[in-house]
Amino acid sequence: HGGLNMLKDEKDALVQYISSTNDADALHGKLIRAVTEDDAGNIWVGSEDGYLSRIRKSENKIDNFSNIGKHNYQCLIHVNDEIWAGTFGDGIIILDWRSCKLKKQITIPGQSCISLLRTSEGNILAGTSKGLLELDDDGKIEAEHPELKEKFIHALYEDSRGNIWAGVFGDGLWKKSELERNFIQIKPSMPGKCHFSNYVSSLSEDGAGNLWISTEGSGILRMP
Repeated sequence: HGGLNMLKDEKDALVQYISSTNDADALHGKLIRAVTEDDAGNIWVGSEDGYLSRIRKSENKIDNFSNIGKHNYQCLIHVNDEIWAGTFGDGIIILDWRSCKLKKQITIPGQSCISLLRTSEGNILAGTSKGLLELDDDGKIEAEHPELKEKFIHALYEDSRGNIWAGVFGDGLWKKSELERNFIQIKPSMPGKCHFSNYVSSLSEDGAGNLWISTEGSGILRMP
C-alpha cells in the first residue's frame, strides 16, 4: 500500500517511490503488482488499483498514464517495442513503450491474465484464470495447453536449463522441459510432517540453480 522500493546496490540506501494520486509527479498506484524494464532502462509499474506508470531513472521522473484507462494490472513484460500488460478482467493490453500509446487490447478466455512470460526461444506464454495460452507477437492465440485447461495460472518462470514452470493457484507446481510438449505436475518432497501447499504464488531461481517457490500455506520453499 506504500508504493515501490528500489535497492540499487547493497551498499546504497533504499530508494522509495511513495504513492500519491494528489501529486502529478508521484507514483499513483498503491497496490503494486507488476514491474518490468524497457530497452531504455525505464521501469514500468502496474498496480491492482488501476494505474500504469513509468519511472525514467535517467531523469528521475515519473509518468502516469491515464490515456489507456484504469485496469487491475497483474503482470508486465517487455516484447520488442511493446509493453504487454496482463489485467484482471480486461484481457491483455499492448502499448508502444516509446510513444506510450495503446496499440491493441487482446480478448482471452476469462479475460484475466495473471502471468506473462517471454521464453528464451521467443515464445510468449500467458497464464490466465482459465489456463495457459501460447501467443504470437501480434497477440493471436496459437495454442492452449489442455492439461492446464480451466486452471488458474498464477506464476510462470523459465529456469537456466530451459524448463518452464507454472505455479497454479489451487493445483500446485507444474513443469515442462525442452523435450516435452505438455506440462506435468511436480510434487516436491517435504521434510517431516510438512505439507506442500497447492497455492503457488511466485517462482524464481538462484545462482546455484535452486528453484525458489513462494506459496500460501507452506511459506517459501527451495527445491534443488
